[in-house]
Amino acid sequence: MPKKKKILYIITKSNWGGAQRYVFDLATSLKHDNEIIVASGGDGVLFDKLSDEGIKTISIPLLERDIKIWNEPKVILELLKILNAEKPYIIHLNSPKAGLLGGIAGRIYNRSHKNKLKIIQTVHGFPFIEPRGFLWRMIMWIASYVSILLSHSNIFVSKKDIDLSKNMLFISNKINYISNGIAPISFLPKDEARKKLLGSEYSGILLGTIAELNHNKGLEFLITSFSYLRGENLQSIIIGDGEKRKELDNLKTKINAPVIFTGSLQEAGIYLKAFDIFILPSLKEGLPYVLIEAGFAGLPVVSTTVGGIPYLIESGVSGLLVPPKNPQALALAIELYLQDDSMRKLHGQKLHEIVIKNFSLESMIKKTKETYNK
Repeated sequence: MPKKKKILYIITKSNWGGAQRYVFDLATSLKHDNEIIVASGGDGVLFDKLSDEGIKTISIPLLERDIKIWNEPKVILELLKILNAEKPYIIHLNSPKAGLLGGIAGRIYNRSHKNKLKIIQTVHGFPFIEPRGFLWRMIMWIASYVSILLSHSNIFVSKKDIDLSKNMLFISNKINYISNGIAPISFLPKDEARKKLLGSEYSGILLGTIAELNHNKGLEFLITSFSYLRGENLQSIIIGDGEKRKELDNLKTKINAPVIFTGSLQEAGIYLKAFDIFILPSLKEGLPYVLIEAGFAGLPVVSTTVGGIPYLIESGVSGLLVPPKNPQALALAIELYLQDDSMRKLHGQKLHEIVIKNFSLESMIKKTKETYNK
């Protein structure tokens, strides 16, 4: 029996978001034919889920999302210790920080091990498109470019990010497009899902989203959009938690928006059938899993024209897209759906067909294995 190949996944944060779910899906799908290890900063939900699956995890306490110049050399040294101890065949890097520091550690390791280590990176969304200052974005562009150069192969989950990389030299042979994919979801029936989320039966229009409560999700614009909505008997649910929870709660109270925060829920996607309209007002995205899940549930979607979202949703055909940071536009799109039940159903059905055809977990795993074996 051939010896199993060892794959080391490295990701900056061990909370539960899109990139973490991606790592989890790959790790659990490939564990039967490979020896899998996952290293990450912190010791969060991702590690709990991986442990339940019998997958080895390694915590790197100094690996954080924020840049701390004095810590980064220590993280590289820690990664080198892990590489020397584990001797993986492949390291698969996820998130910008892990991509850069892991790429540096991998190249240093290969200098003393005759290039035996294959370095793979997945680009889940470039940080230099975040709405920040010019200097910060320039530094992030350089860091992103260097991380791509350091990797032997780069997986892009969004065609938008491939477009953004076209002015980067010498990387065309390092790019592979593999969209995110999901397995079928066992959704709770609509009434049951609503009762679990709300604590009682509800027959009105329910708007909803599932998102980490951070700056990039733009949830303050969703909450503010209620100031412009004229419809009555509306309720909105935000499933998720994060550093902006208190700020968003204060905004909700200030404008008296009909919003319920549930906090994080295990397997949040099973509640999607509770919603009449799904809304994702992001400022930055790669290709969000949650929109694929919403499409799988057959929901009409209102979202923003950022990242890979326009490659998934055609506005006016399989959903409605609006500019980011625009609560009035969000409200107008929501109103269009509230006033036209047939359009809601048509768009939800169309997105469902697209997701079923193009975004399966089986396809994502197959194409990723092909990238590993190149």
